Amino acid sequence: MAKYIIPGVYTEELHFNLPNIDATPSGIPAFIGYTSRAFENAENDLIQNSKLISSLKEFEQFYGISNEASTSVIMYESIAIYFNNGGDNCYIIAAGIYSDQLTSSACRKAMELALSRAENISDIGLLVFPNAMLLTSAIDYYALHVSAMQQCAAVGNRFVLLDVYRNGKDPESDIRILRSALPNDTALLRNAAAYFPSIIVSSGITGNNIVLPSTPAIAGIYIQTDKTRGIWKAPANINISGVIKPEVMIKDSDQELLSIDNEGGKSLNAIRSFSGKGNAIVWGARTLAGNDNEWRYISVRRFIMMIEASVKKGLQQIVFEPNDINTWVRLRQSAENFLIQYWRNGALQGDKPDNAFFVKCGMGATMTNLDLQEGRLIVEIGLAVLRPAEFILLRFTQLIQAP
Repeated sequence: MAKYIIPGVYTEELHFNLPNIDATPSGIPAFIGYTSRAFENAENDLIQNSKLISSLKEFEQFYGISNEASTSVIMYESIAIYFNNGGDNCYIIAAGIYSDQLTSSACRKAMELALSRAENISDIGLLVFPNAMLLTSAIDYYALHVSAMQQCAAVGNRFVLLDVYRNGKDPESDIRILRSALPNDTALLRNAAAYFPSIIVSSGITGNNIVLPSTPAIAGIYIQTDKTRGIWKAPANINISGVIKPEVMIKDSDQELLSIDNEGGKSLNAIRSFSGKGNAIVWGARTLAGNDNEWRYISVRRFIMMIEASVKKGLQQIVFEPNDINTWVRLRQSAENFLIQYWRNGALQGDKPDNAFFVKCGMGATMTNLDLQEGRLIVEIGLAVLRPAEFILLRFTQLIQAP
């Protein structure tokens, strides 16, 4: 502030800071399922409670290690392979312990209850159910994952990873069951990706080869790709570390069945072995909404979710600001400054910013007199994402102080 000495009237120009829009992190995985124990301060006190861990050693401390049947180490080996493939912090939500003798339906309900515990944890970005394969019913298995997709649609910034449930029949039958069990609802399918087949690893606990779901390792690859390349990079064409081989060997002709589903559009991503390249390569990057031009690709969906969450958070700073041209200009400038960083980093197409994105906000452009009277501030953002090559329209409505 200027120093005033002589009595009189003074004028100062006030500069309003632009609303600050920071990138919302892509999110922390939450692993939901059954563990050998769930102990922090008292026996079973972690059952149906979330715990953030940062290493396999911490998992051992709170959730233990079992050397019984191979099924009892699925969660442990899943967390191990997650960290082995670039995973970082993650949440564990124990639905129960292995010694519980429950029916498939009861286990599903327990995992759905654990899933509900994740809903209000804002920094969760991925949902994974490592030992849901222990459910003895494909109906229960897919119903659990549909519940997770519904949570993603409600929360808006998280994504589900699921494996194809194995009935012990031929792979084509298992894939048909998945496609018939999941709803034909793009609003749900765009928030999930499915992988096939499971993977075979050597267990350091049992000393035998065991079958693991691939998704815990895939979750690690997502996190590693986000950190090293960016959330807009497809988490694919990457070898899964620590894998002997896929449970089923996929050929090119087999992958056509996985990638293309002309009826429901439920695309699946293959785990393949290529000589000289890797034992288990992630060979696919599609969401389950495989027939949708906008939301076909995992990288597109997750990038857009991150932008939506970031802008939404930034808009909170202008609640109760005057709904006038000054606020609109500040908001447009803030959003453009935020998006230009992603254009420079290669997340958006276009040889200049005008071809990569647009931000609209104002009377006649996004709002009417009625909007102003009812306290609505509406922003439209268009993004030329790398794939598909057209604008995806985002529309944000922010209630601010009415006149």
